[in-house]
Amino acid sequence: MKKIFWAEPYKINSSKKLITKSLEKAEISGSGKYVDVFERRLTKIYKSPVCVTSSGTTALQLALLALDLKKGTEVIIPAYGYMAAANLSKNFDFKINFCDVSENTFCIDIEKLKKKVTSKTKVVIFIHTYGFSSEIDKIAKYCKKNKIILIEDTAEAFGSLYKDKLLGTYGDLGTLSFHASKTITTGEGGAIIVNNKKYFRKIKLYRSHGIDKVPFKHILPGFNFRLNSISCALGISQVNNFKKIKKIRQKLYDYYLDNIPNKNILVQKCIKYLKPVVWCFSIRVKNSIVKKKIITHFKNKNIQFRFGFSTPSKIKFFNNSKFKNSEKLYNEIICLPFHTNLNKKEINLILRIIHECSL
Repeated sequence: MKKIFWAEPYKINSSKKLITKSLEKAEISGSGKYVDVFERRLTKIYKSPVCVTSSGTTALQLALLALDLKKGTEVIIPAYGYMAAANLSKNFDFKINFCDVSENTFCIDIEKLKKKVTSKTKVVIFIHTYGFSSEIDKIAKYCKKNKIILIEDTAEAFGSLYKDKLLGTYGDLGTLSFHASKTITTGEGGAIIVNNKKYFRKIKLYRSHGIDKVPFKHILPGFNFRLNSISCALGISQVNNFKKIKKIRQKLYDYYLDNIPNKNILVQKCIKYLKPVVWCFSIRVKNSIVKKKIITHFKNKNIQFRFGFSTPSKIKFFNNSKFKNSEKLYNEIICLPFHTNLNKKEINLILRIIHECSL
């Protein structure tokens, strides 16, 4: 039986022309022409300087490096979401203050954040999980008022809008991921949206061995987090097709929403004024027996899926504290196949299994 993949990139073959040009001109390193072109395209989209890098995680790492934070700095991170920011904060030896999320939006909301902030809080990292958000404008305003730096982890929310403003542009810094599973891809890759321009030069330096214009002159102890020109050529092609990608993903999201059974199944809430470009369509199956049935049928039919993200209590090197909503999501979520290459027959098979199991 043909495998139904959980995620696939959009028409990689359509990128051959640009990639071939990059190869023919031997522009293959992190200083090739297409790096600059890709950065300019992203800067035009986000209306802030954008620095591309080797992954969404190195984008977060560069953002944190640019802030010059000391060991023990208190950082607030969602207890539900991909743990890249938490892993980095652990390695930086920051004090991680996990915050529970809304069980409806799967994101931190303003009231939960206010209860977690202390006099020592310096940074809030907000994760736009699966392409969605809560009232990020209120969170940005609150952080600014309290002199807290806001980083938006927008790895899963390329192109999503809240109040007609792109997610990733509300905070001081925003980060993107271009992993093969994401809405647009460079294979592996990421970027930083530098809304607070005072961090831009330091980010660029840390990305490239601490070197500016003079070769081998190290201004600070940097890294090699550059993204190569071949990958950027792929990224440019993906951006060129973004309107098509967005349209297909919206139709798929609407179709899932219209046909998911109400009984025993909940879906992530899309709040007012939010226009998500959905990265992942997740369902919450509150009945554990129903969830097991769905998983068994998916495996039997060769349908790939993902569980919810691990919470801090499930990761041995974090504390054992449990967060009510985050634990619920971890226990209940199944992430369904969601990408531009799915056909109606495959989608209907997925939906039929969910219907039959939830009766």
